[in-house]
Parts: sequence; structure tokens; C-alpha cells
Amino acid sequence: MEEKSEMLVEGIGDNIKITGLIENIEDKENDAKMDVEEEIPFLDLSNHWIKPDMFDGIHVLEDSFEKIEGAPNFRQIPGFPVFGTGQPTEKAVEDIISRVKTGKENQKIIWFVMRQEPVVYINGESFAPRDPDNPHMNISTRMDGEQIRSVESHLVKVLEKRKNESGNDTIQIMMDLEFAENPMEREDEEDNLTVEDLEALENTYSKCAAKCNVDLEVIHVPITEDHMPMNYMDIIIDALKNEPASTPCVFNCQMGKGRTTVGMVAACLIKEIILTAELRRMEDMKLIEPETLKSLIYEKFAKLPFKEEEEDPLARGEFEVIKELCSAHPGASEAKEKIDVIIDKCGPPPRGVGIQNLRESIIQTKWKYDVALEDKQAAYKEMII
Repeated sequence: MEEKSEMLVEGIGDNIKITGLIENIEDKENDAKMDVEEEIPFLDLSNHWIKPDMFDGIHVLEDSFEKIEGAPNFRQIPGFPVFGTGQPTEKAVEDIISRVKTGKENQKIIWFVMRQEPVVYINGESFAPRDPDNPHMNISTRMDGEQIRSVESHLVKVLEKRKNESGNDTIQIMMDLEFAENPMEREDEEDNLTVEDLEALENTYSKCAAKCNVDLEVIHVPITEDHMPMNYMDIIIDALKNEPASTPCVFNCQMGKGRTTVGMVAACLIKEIILTAELRRMEDMKLIEPETLKSLIYEKFAKLPFKEEEEDPLARGEFEVIKELCSAHPGASEAKEKIDVIIDKCGPPPRGVGIQNLRESIIQTKWKYDVALEDKQAAYKEMII
């Protein structure tokens, strides 16, 4: 009996050893798989250049507009909790959140990053990778929000490795000598940067949100620069359609120009629809008179501070495809009038507070294409199409 017990104990012991050995092998295999996954990111940036987002002349808003240091082209659309900016510094992210919040503790703010390209922060300043074969254009590889986050983490590791291999905590960066709207007219210079702090974009934003005690939701809307937003507008709609009209939202791209303006126009339209529905419910409840409602809607949504009729029909957005659309669909002409008002409010003075009128920029780019030298027309052609 004792011999059987001893054999049983030994058998159990051997099984435990074998089981432990198998588990140890499986753990190592899993670790190896994880290492392989980390070594092969969705977009390999190991050989890419790194460039600062800031450049001379990035801020183009008039001096009369509100300024936040480190937030180029920061503005708010009057009457809406809708804000736009170029890619801000870490300090400016904190300042923008403090400016946007209304004083409530843990207030919800939605921040839309309207960039296809991944972004990292080095010493509190934002940087983005560039393909050495196409250094004057932002990366155009299509990625969703999760893929962008993953590639940003990968970029942090790439830059950490470069820093460690330098022997003096530096990395090489490329900078534009000066800004030129046409990427084919830009020139670079090389510099070295001592790295003291390095982190992915969302880590920076989360850190600033914690300091300001707000509930910050960061949403990536991966629009390629100077391209149509395609299906990505649904991301903005889904994020805002069930939110109160009072929920603040911030939009940023690199300069705070085209992609930021696209997002601001969409947000203003969504918030107008939500607010109008709330006002009509108040009318149904006899809380406001019909004439008062009509006046409120006009003053808030239809009235422009400066009304100037464009002489050029193309500057008014009267393209053949738009005219066909308006003829084919009832209500399309009224919808165009509504969106034109919002586009103007989000555009440059005197009708708006922004830096680009999305409707007028189409024909303006076409004019630039017409007068550009043949070897410089390719970039403008891509913007138009």
C-alpha cells in the first residue's frame, strides 16, 4: 500500500514537472509571438524622417483674433462650442482645455484629431514622420484610429532606439526652410535635437486632461491632407449625434486649416440640427412663440455678420455637379444654402473667423493650377481631384 502511495506521489510530481515545463515553453512561445508582433507594425517607420509640425508662418489668423501661445490658428465659431487649432504644443493643449471647459468638474470634451499621419511629442512639441522619398508630404497610408495609435507607439520606440544609439540622447530631425503651399516648392534642412521627453499623442492629451480635471475623449478622424474626407464624416456624426448641443468639441490637424475646417463645418451642422430640434420641442410645449422660434433660428444659424454676394458663380459653389444635384433632389437647394452659411462662418473674415473657405478653395486651387509651371502642377491637380 505504501509503495503504491509513493508511486502515486512520484507520478503526480512528474506530471507537475511536465506540466510546468509545457507551460514554460508555451509562455516563451507567446512572448516570442508578442515580440514578432511588436517588431512588425502596421506601418514600419524605422527608416522614416521626423519633422516638427511647427514652421515659420504657420499662424495666419489676423491679430485681432484670440490667441493661445503654441496653438496656431486657434478660434471658436461664434454661437457654437466648436473650436479649431493647428497641432498644439503640450502646454497649449492644457491651455485649450482650460479655455474650452465651462467650469464643471470632470466635464466631457471631445477632441477630434483630423490627421491621417501619426504624431508624437518630443520635449512638449509635436512631430510627424515623413517618407524619405516624399519628405514634403504627410504620410498617406490609410489607417483607422487603432492603427494610428499602434503606429504612434511604434514610432516612440523607433525614436527611443535612435536616441539611445546616438550616445548623447539626440535624434536627427528634418525641418522646412520656409513654408510653401505647394509641397513641390519646399526645401529642407537637417538638425539634431536632444530628447528629454518622448511620448505618443494620446499620452500627452490624457496627461493634460488629468491636470485640467476633464473627461477628454480623443477621436481620430484619419483624413489625408488635401483629400476628400470620404466615409470618415460618419465618425464625427456618430460621436456627436447623441451628445447635448452644449458638449464642447475641438478639432485639429497640422496647421488647423483644411482638415480642421472640414470637421468644424460638420460639427456646426450637427449641433445646429440638435439645437433646432430642442427649440422646436419647446415650441410644441408652448414655451416659446412660433415667431420667436423663427427669429432665434435666423439670428443663430442663418444670419451672417457680413453678407457679400460673390460675382463668380464658381466661388458660390455653382459647379455643374452641384447644380445637377440641386435639380434632381427636392430640398437640395435649401440644404446648399444652409451649408453655405456654415462654410462662410467657418471661413476667413469678414464673413467668418477661420482661415479657409471650403467652397471657394476649390476654384482658388484651380486658378493656382492654371498659372503654375507644368512641373509644379501635379500637387495642385491632386488637391482639386
